[in-house]
Amino acid sequence: MKIRNKTILSILGIVTILVFLTVIQVKATTPDPPRYFTTWDLENNTILLTWKSPSNILAEKYDIDWRYSTGDSWSNLVEQNQVGGIDVGQSYPVYNLEAYHTYYFRIRAYADATWGGWAYTSGWCSE
Repeated sequence: MKIRNKTILSILGIVTILVFLTVIQVKATTPDPPRYFTTWDLENNTILLTWKSPSNILAEKYDIDWRYSTGDSWSNLVEQNQVGGIDVGQSYPVYNLEAYHTYYFRIRAYADATWGGWAYTSGWCSE
């Protein structure tokens, strides 16, 4: 009886080790940059940012930064969450911009506890 219990415990220990080693080998997928990141000049000093999901994974959320000119540092505009597994965050309006000026934007996706690379665009605001 004791030998049987030790054998069962040994088998359980081996299974536990194998499961542990398998879990360790799983790597997170780093999201590719969002695709087709574009700006649209709208009315009332507004630019609409649009994009498509990364090609390799469904993003959980997006981080969008902006700057007024190429010499300025980047400032965070928004971190937009995705809802219910549907990529609802594929557009974002930026209001109250200065007319007749070019703005610069960048976006990255978050998935598997990892931020992906940036995609860049610029947009002209008329009025």
